[in-house]
Amino acid sequence: MARNKLDAQIDQYVEEAFTVDRAYFDQLIPRKAPLRQRVKYYLAHLHIASVILRRSVHDFIRGMPLTISSQRP
Repeated sequence: MARNKLDAQIDQYVEEAFTVDRAYFDQLIPRKAPLRQRVKYYLAHLHIASVILRRSVHDFIRGMPLTISSQRP
């Protein structure tokens, strides 16, 4: 329900930017998100990437057989 309302608001915003507020289009659409929001996004992305990397390294190390060789050169 809330998601549908948000989607409708976004659709209306974009539609008005293309029609009613066409003169202000360059100010409305390419506007960047606030710095705080961008930092949170990149920190979340970095966290997810580190979790994936740790898992892949852990799986690689766990898959390596550790046996002591009885033969000496």
